[in-house]
This record gives sequence, C-alpha cells and structure tokens, in this order.
Amino acid sequence: MSNHIMGAVLAFVLLLAGTAGTADAAKTRVAVDGTDGPGCGTKSTPCRTISRGIEETPEGGVVEVGPGRYGDVNANGILDDVEDEPVSSCDTCTLLITKRVTIISRLGAEATVIDAGGMPTTVRIEAPGVVFGRRKRGFTVTGSSVRGLISSGGKIRIEGNIATGNLSAGFDISGPGSPVIVGNLSYANEGSGFVIDTRDPALIVGNRAVANGLEAGNGGIGFFIKSSGTRLAKNIASGNDGPGFDLTRRAEATQNTATANRGDGFRIDGTGHRMHGNFLSGNGGPGLRLKRDSTAFVTKNTIIGNDAGRNCGILNLSENTIDAPKNYFGPAGPGANPADEICDERPGSVTLVSPVAPKAFRIRVKPAQ
Repeated sequence: MSNHIMGAVLAFVLLLAGTAGTADAAKTRVAVDGTDGPGCGTKSTPCRTISRGIEETPEGGVVEVGPGRYGDVNANGILDDVEDEPVSSCDTCTLLITKRVTIISRLGAEATVIDAGGMPTTVRIEAPGVVFGRRKRGFTVTGSSVRGLISSGGKIRIEGNIATGNLSAGFDISGPGSPVIVGNLSYANEGSGFVIDTRDPALIVGNRAVANGLEAGNGGIGFFIKSSGTRLAKNIASGNDGPGFDLTRRAEATQNTATANRGDGFRIDGTGHRMHGNFLSGNGGPGLRLKRDSTAFVTKNTIIGNDAGRNCGILNLSENTIDAPKNYFGPAGPGANPADEICDERPGSVTLVSPVAPKAFRIRVKPAQ
C-alpha cells in the first residue's frame, strides 16, 4: 500500500475516532455510584442524580442513566438523602425537566426505577421537545401520591416506560403540540392508565394499560383520550376497573385490544370517530358504547363475549344512525349468546350492521417495551 493511501486511511480512522469521542462527550452519564458536582457526567465521573445530569447537559443533549434506583433512594418516603433527587428543583415532583433533552436508561425500565417518595408526581415535563425513554431504554416511575408522569410540554416523546403503583394516573399528558406515546406500560395505578388531553392530536401506539383503578375501585380507565384527532393503534387495555378506552373527541382507533375490563371495551362521545380492526371481548359492559349525540364509522372489528348482563356488543345511545358494516359478532351474530346483540336503546338510534363478517378478524399487536 502506498504512503498516500496509508495516509488517507489513517486520516479516515482518526476522523472516526474524533467523531466517536465527540458523540461520547455529548452524552451526560448518571449512575448509582456517581457523585454530583461541577463537571460530572463523564464515563469516569458520572453524576448521581438525574436532575444534576440534566443540569450538566446542553440543550438538545442526551442524558444516559445507569441501572438502579433514583428519586427516593432509601425508600423512606422522604427526599432527604444526599443521593435523592433534590427537592429544591420541584416542590410537587421528584424529577422536573425544563430543558429540551433526551433522557434514556442504559438497561431499560425494569432495571431503572424512579421512586417519587410520596411526592404528588414522579416525573414532570415542562419543556417542549423532550424525549423521555426509548425502546428498551425507558424508566419505571412509581410511588407518587398522584401521577406517575405528567407533561405540559409540547411535541414530546414518551417511550418504553412503566408507570405502576401511583395513586392516580400512570401517564397524564396535556399542553400544546402533538405528543408521541409509544410502547409504554401502565399497570396497577389507582387511577387511569393513560390520560391524554393535549390541544393537538396525539399519536398513541403499542402501549398497554393493565389492571388500573382496581385497588381503589374508582373506575380507572385504560386510555382516557380527550384530544381531538388522536390516532390509537395496536394498544391493549385489559383488566381495568372502568372502560378500556374512553374517547371523548374525534379519534381513529385501529388494531387495538380491549378485553376483560370491568366497564365497556370502548366508550365513545363526540362525533367523527373511526374504528377499524379492533378486538373487543370479555368486557363487563358493552364492547362499544356510543353516548348521546356521538357518531362513528365502525368496521371490521371483532366484538364478542361482552356485557354478561345484557349481551350488548354495541350499545347505541346516540339517537343517530351508526354505520357498522363487516364486523364479527360471533357465530351467526349479531344475536343471542354465544354471539353479541345490537342494542339501540334511544328513539332514533339505528345501528346498520349489514353485511356481517362470518369470522373473527386477526389482530396484530406487539407487546410494549
């Protein structure tokens, strides 16, 4: 090899090394064996608290958190330990994010816990553009006296996280911008799993809401959606105390599963909803309940084994004509068990179901995380 080629190769290798070094330097590290202080966050001297890691990170940078316990480190219910998240940063939350950064864990949510220590909120996001977690690189948020994660920042991304053991909602997202909520799990919270009330449409994909609201018996909803134009795809709501999905404004729901919830599978209010390819089965209430003045186009859904008391697959209380062709209601359905009935209970309410699908539709839902 000539000297000229050798020189070019060496220059290219040095360029790659320099680029890798720059990328490494741009990532602030937090670890349970770290120490907070000026300049912490390097590989050799990580910060101890996530709050300090954010402080040391430039706008748009990345905070990588190692496995272990953060927030209330010694689990005494008080943020008073030197290794706890500092209470001075937020008087109602354990971790406050007011800067556009990406915060990820190194080993994922199961290995990386943020405990609120009884504070009203575990994680509070107030800045637009924040990314909290990624696929297999999220956090477990727990131990709050109200909500696990709350956000009023615009255009955020919440991915790969677990919310459990909070005394109200697992995830509560509001404010401007269109949030992306992907691959999260909310289970065994005493309120609802996900509450979405943003001014702009949200994208909610591949999340799970399981067994929320049961301990308190307070009607915990799997997915409580108040944002108009929201798209829900491939989510699962199972075993919640209230409805699996409660859609109060126009939404599009595709390939979602609502099963074994104590309330309805889907409860719909407002106009212009579209439901396609969902699986609604074994819910305590009707598979689909349409409230007064609501409208929806409902097609190619599997709706079977719901509402043990009245056997209603669809309960139309809207006083409108609901177009619901090509759905599967069970053998020879809609009708008596083992199929589900169509229940038009208000004057003027009509549900058009012809043609009826002869067999159940396949559902393609990947687990969260």
